[in-house]
Amino acid sequence: VSFGSVPDFASTGPGVRVGGVVPGSPAEKGGLKEGDVMMKLDAVDMASLQTFSDFLKTAKAGQTVSVSVVREGKPLTLSITLVER
Repeated sequence: VSFGSVPDFASTGPGVRVGGVVPGSPAEKGGLKEGDVMMKLDAVDMASLQTFSDFLKTAKAGQTVSVSVVREGKPLTLSITLVER
């Protein structure tokens, strides 16, 4: 599936920091922004980039995912509908 975020590979956590968002992607349409830190996808804690990758491997196109993020120090929940890659 396609999510549409580019991780910040220099970030060491906690969570997965967004380094960029692909224009027109599910992430952009769902409101994800550069600098957001994804803490959970559905009920899964995003402990690392590997956890994020593993989550996407089990997801299905058309699935809507609840994404818990921290933006500028404030918690926020977004809904992102995944698409086929």
